Amino acid sequence: MSPLQQSDEADHDALRKIRSTYEDALNNRDLEKIKPLLADGFSGVVLSGDEVRTFEDIQAFLNKVWEMTGEGGRHHVNVVAEHTDLFGDLAVGRGHNEESFHTADGKDYAFQAPWTVVARRQNGEWKIFRLHTGLN
Repeated sequence: MSPLQQSDEADHDALRKIRSTYEDALNNRDLEKIKPLLADGFSGVVLSGDEVRTFEDIQAFLNKVWEMTGEGGRHHVNVVAEHTDLFGDLAVGRGHNEESFHTADGKDYAFQAPWTVVARRQNGEWKIFRLHTGLN
């Protein structure tokens, strides 16, 4: 493996770690794990079409989602990364989330939500700079 290929593989490994940490944070409702993943100047568009610019915005959106499931309701996310291109200190990834909800009153919902993420290397670490996801 050439040094360039090794570098790319290390970058992809770091980006996969972001994906797994994000997924774990949502599935365990431990949103503090997301905070260090966000780059300076982060912004995004979430499923509802609302823009988020801070960790607190993400937290407020997800708490609202979890509130809708009701006490004892469940939400599970499987983040599927389909492809990522590297451009120096920028990475552009695409994929989808497989999400399922079980509400407190026994209703089940499942859907796939496509996403695009732009990550950038900040102080030697990959961080989420821009996120866009939605539903059709």
